[in-house]
Amino acid sequence: MWTEWEKDQARGEVVLWFTLNGFFWLPRQILGIERHLFAFYDQARLMHRINQENAEHMVRLIDRVCEFCTPDFMTFAEDMSYNHGPMLSKALFDEFMLPYYRIVVPHLKKRGIWAIVDSDGDVERGRRMVPEAGLDGVLPLERQGRSGRGGTAPAISQDALGGAF
Repeated sequence: MWTEWEKDQARGEVVLWFTLNGFFWLPRQILGIERHLFAFYDQARLMHRINQENAEHMVRLIDRVCEFCTPDFMTFAEDMSYNHGPMLSKALFDEFMLPYYRIVVPHLKKRGIWAIVDSDGDVERGRRMVPEAGLDGVLPLERQGRSGRGGTAPAISQDALGGAF
């Protein structure tokens, strides 16, 4: 399948990407949302172990996919924001997610694969967390993410993104 898609990609007919469960998503999926949010404070070692193992798993998966083709981009499924902003602080992001992005993102970049975070909701404040991780972008920019402020998505310029995206 991937080898066929690679041929289409080489002809400029398709853009190839894949998604992996990220460092906010996977612990939430394992623990459930309430236990996950408490775990940042009550089970820090567990959170780091989950994310370390996830980062190592991601590197192996990236290597496996690249045996067949080189995707144009990869998304980290995170959904770490809701319609009023991020569900974690920058300090929690820096402690529990940033170290693991720093393992995986360079692995993608050396292959020419863009690294993008998929975080539903209002990403306006959360987007400030990700440039330090070397990420290339955030998606989607949802209209409902700003529903509490008139229902329009913000216009986010390159300057507003810190020049990183």
